[in-house]
Amino acid sequence: MNKTYLALSVASILSIPTFSLADTTLYGELHNSLDMVDVGATSNNISHSNNKSFLGIKGGEKISNNLSAVYKIEFGPDIGGGSDTLSNRDQYVGLETKLGTLVAGRMSTPFKEVGRKADLFWSSQLGQNRNLTRSSRSIRTGISVGLADMDGRFDNTIKYTSPKKNGFQGSISHVTEEQNDGRGSWSSNVMYEHNGLTLGVGYEKQDDLKIGNITTIEGGDAYRLMAAYDAGKVKVVGFYQNARDQGFTKGNDSTVVGAGASLKTVKGVVKAQYYVASDLDCPNDANCVNGKDDNGAKMFAVGYDHNLSKRTVVYAQYAQVKNDSKGGYGLGLGAGGHSESVTTVIDSSGNAKDQKGVSVGIKHSF
Repeated sequence: MNKTYLALSVASILSIPTFSLADTTLYGELHNSLDMVDVGATSNNISHSNNKSFLGIKGGEKISNNLSAVYKIEFGPDIGGGSDTLSNRDQYVGLETKLGTLVAGRMSTPFKEVGRKADLFWSSQLGQNRNLTRSSRSIRTGISVGLADMDGRFDNTIKYTSPKKNGFQGSISHVTEEQNDGRGSWSSNVMYEHNGLTLGVGYEKQDDLKIGNITTIEGGDAYRLMAAYDAGKVKVVGFYQNARDQGFTKGNDSTVVGAGASLKTVKGVVKAQYYVASDLDCPNDANCVNGKDDNGAKMFAVGYDHNLSKRTVVYAQYAQVKNDSKGGYGLGLGAGGHSESVTTVIDSSGNAKDQKGVSVGIKHSF
């Protein structure tokens, strides 16, 4: 889709008579930053990055007192990046009743939503927690596509979300086998929110890939926990993840632990978070020493978000990733697949380089 077509499409939407838009909302976010990242190589990466900018339409229709149709269509434009295409984000249609909401389409997983609740860096800034939590994606020797992504958004998804009751709400989704060469996955979460306290637990299981009666690829699974308490001016968060059979290999297990805190000022928020990814257990790999690979990492990020208005924020931040000798973790911007990322540099000895960077940016929501 080129830029001219996009402009005409938006103009057409806005020209629809008002009565047709009674249950429809046009919304979006424009988020750009200027970044300088040192990847430990001979030169630095300096870039203007599009960080999860998106444009969406959502709404519904009340069919009866206990039944409504709901929908959402969201795209990711490359603001300032020169691309004339739109990436596909969450896009679905379904039904909502007093018993919950059932939708089908392309969606983020419930497991992913738990991680987002713990992230103080918007899941789009340089120090976002998914730099370490995406499981197989972060192992340089593993497979980094398809259902290996533990923070993914997938096509061919069916999702049920329960009503919120006494602070509790749960979701479960299934990616059908059509998604990835006959493999599917199940993802779920339960969230609790009350008086500033947020608790969440998520679990995801990816199917094995089978040809005939022979299992050729081991499907991984993972669970994650998060807790946050917002006291008004001060907010603290904690996170834990355990992922098993990563990289489609039996016994390749690892954990990620993180914590963060933020302090509200008169016009903004000061924040910091620290995450640690453990070495990978690899009992079936002869190249691992004592059943472990030295590929863990530590990430630290600190920043300040300044509110120019209710909808416009400018910020400055610093982030670093310190890899173990075989670590493959890097710093990414925006949502994975929708904007710039900095890949880890491996030297001639096979050792990973550390990364550090600064970022200044602006985000406007509408």
